[in-house]
Amino acid sequence: MDGTLTRRSEPGGPGHEARDVALKGPLLFGAVLIAGILASLLLVRWTFDWLASREARAQAPEHALAPGAGRSLPPEPRLQMDPVAEYRAIRAQEEGILHGYGWVDKDAGIARIPIERAMDLILEEGLPARAAAGTAPATDDAGWEPEGGGLEGAP
Repeated sequence: MDGTLTRRSEPGGPGHEARDVALKGPLLFGAVLIAGILASLLLVRWTFDWLASREARAQAPEHALAPGAGRSLPPEPRLQMDPVAEYRAIRAQEEGILHGYGWVDKDAGIARIPIERAMDLILEEGLPARAAAGTAPATDDAGWEPEGGGLEGAP
């Protein structure tokens, strides 16, 4: 070849260069590539849906206390709605019991006195002492005697 382009031509018609790329090959490649990509996308989508449905069937039922699982009240005892206010109310009730008079058992004649008064009485009168082994049980001025008659027979 002498470096000139060769032309194929038909008698009386336009010609074309014989070295040009054939259009059929790239178009076929592009079509196969697009078809392969679409097939891959469809396969991935189908696989994802299949795995998701399989997982949904395998899942255990949602626990009754899980968030959003029905809005029914939980069983007793329930959590406090306002713990600070409830603590203050309980504390005020306890303070009233500690610092006030009242009946523990009215039929038995057992009364409650304020804690300060009880401490003053203990300081004035003292606590009852245990009897030594082999001696008579101790009694106080009011005739109080330890239950069981002292230490004898105690474990």
